Amino acid sequence: MKKTLLPFVLLVYSIPPAFTQQKLTDSLLTEVAKNRLDTGTVIAYRALAGLSVNTDPLKGITYAWQGVRLGQKINYDKGVAGCFLNMSSNYNSLGKLDSSLIFNDSAIHYSKKVREPARIGLAYLNRADLKVQLENFKEALTLSDSAMKYAGIAKRSDLKARVFHVRGNMYFTQNNYDQSRYFYQKAHDLYAENQNYRMMAIIVNNLGNTDKHLKNYDQAITDFKKALDYARQAGDEVSKPMYYSNLSDVYVHKGNLKAAEENALISVRLARGLNNEQQILNARAILASIYLKNRRPAAAITEASETLKLATRNRVTDKAQIAADILGEAHAALGQYEEAWEYTRQSKTLSDSLSRQRYEDDVLAMQTNFELKEKENEIELLSKENELHQQKLRQNGILMAGSAIIALLAIGSIFLLINRNRARQRIKELELRNHIASDLHDEVGSSLSSIHLLSQMIKNQPESAQRSELFETMSRNVKETVDRITDMVWVVKPEENEKGNLRERMERFAFDICSSAGIELDLDICEIKKDMLTMEQRKNLYLIFKEAVNNAIKYSGTEKLRVELSQTGRELILNVEDQGRGFDPDTIKKGNGLNNIQNRAKELNAGLEISSRKGEGTRIRLKMVAT
Repeated sequence: MKKTLLPFVLLVYSIPPAFTQQKLTDSLLTEVAKNRLDTGTVIAYRALAGLSVNTDPLKGITYAWQGVRLGQKINYDKGVAGCFLNMSSNYNSLGKLDSSLIFNDSAIHYSKKVREPARIGLAYLNRADLKVQLENFKEALTLSDSAMKYAGIAKRSDLKARVFHVRGNMYFTQNNYDQSRYFYQKAHDLYAENQNYRMMAIIVNNLGNTDKHLKNYDQAITDFKKALDYARQAGDEVSKPMYYSNLSDVYVHKGNLKAAEENALISVRLARGLNNEQQILNARAILASIYLKNRRPAAAITEASETLKLATRNRVTDKAQIAADILGEAHAALGQYEEAWEYTRQSKTLSDSLSRQRYEDDVLAMQTNFELKEKENEIELLSKENELHQQKLRQNGILMAGSAIIALLAIGSIFLLINRNRARQRIKELELRNHIASDLHDEVGSSLSSIHLLSQMIKNQPESAQRSELFETMSRNVKETVDRITDMVWVVKPEENEKGNLRERMERFAFDICSSAGIELDLDICEIKKDMLTMEQRKNLYLIFKEAVNNAIKYSGTEKLRVELSQTGRELILNVEDQGRGFDPDTIKKGNGLNNIQNRAKELNAGLEISSRKGEGTRIRLKMVAT
């Protein structure tokens, strides 16, 4: 981002003044310790997650996850929405914007389900703020407009204040300081009405950054000190390292290196206490610059080296480039020209790549790479399947002949009707046995063989890194096998499983796999009545969905996945669309994944479209009719 010293807006539910927080936290912990499976416990987890944003974001994430799991278990969508929203804010507080976006999408999804305007507005505004941080201003403006609409419906002045706040950030990041001041002031006035000192601190800090960029350094110092005073009143420990860093930086611009060093050291100390590497990185970069300006090259090398390590680990290219540049100058000042040349070269390389990385940051910054590999096994079609089809054809012939006899003889018609029902039942039983045998052979057999082979290899392998890798591979295979067997049990007896609802099972699978892969999920799955689909239809629809999502996550390299299941009458449409690398359907070698999808679609008598082009993503669309 161009302005790393601009603090973000943490959009969580209202937090009480500092002197009541500990008492409230203790009370909430007492509540969750009762282990009640009710909405009150979910609300307590949500509140704990919100309180932790300003004190311990990692703990806040844990509280939010516990609330999400319990809320989903008892079907309390309102609580799940709040927990996802606070989870997003905790990740935002840690500077992990990719994770924050993923869980904010989950918050939007559940907020729409409960149809509560204030909650929907908060979720939209949270996403708008994240888009400002990623400098995607067009989308941020659209999202903030949506948030303002819901703020008006809910009649929430605090939510309107936050909309103005985000718009001020938008203009600040684009160097339009007059417009940013205008919106910051409107936000400040509304925050002051509600005595929201934490948000007032952030606003005053932003005004300080504006004054710094306009070189009004004395006013900027006053603003940053006022922000620290507001933060103390609000008990906002998370933001204080940022404010001290900003104060240090403006002292550097003013030429007061002693005051700059004092405030930077305070920022480092506070950030370490919070384990906030982003703030540690900012403060140490400022310290390195201070020591270089103060002609203390050895101290500058120490700070810049640590800054470079942190920046490299966290992939913050601009800070890495600054640190390398300082290291080059500091080594040159000590006459160490070989090291100076090496860091100067590194600084140039980082500078050349900075423009490309900033572009990547605009489209979500983090991209997880997955290694392409094809599945090892081809689909094995059992001979029993052909035999079963032949039996169906013969039975249809018998039934046609029987219908003529029924028209002639009433007694014969009753007899044939009974025999037809018995024959259908036998066919269903045979079909079920064959499908279960086929699924066990295809889905589980190869995995068990692989697990057995790996166990033999491990037994004969001495203690080594390779043995650990074999253990890890075997563990993955065991988990996949258990998941497959669980799916098969659910298909046969879904009512005996807590995830029996098809929509909930699809949502849980998609959320879990996208969250672990760091992929943004846009999910919209309609409610399907339990008796609408047969067991076979439910199985094939779920496995097609699972295969399509798995393929997108593992092979497409996408940053965003769209999954939609809609219903019109008895017609269902499943759409799975990624924005990944795509492929040429005419030239790619088809593995188990696409063949499985196509064969299951045939069993459903469903229409299937697989459209993809290299560089333009892939869309899988299934259209079926429930019988």
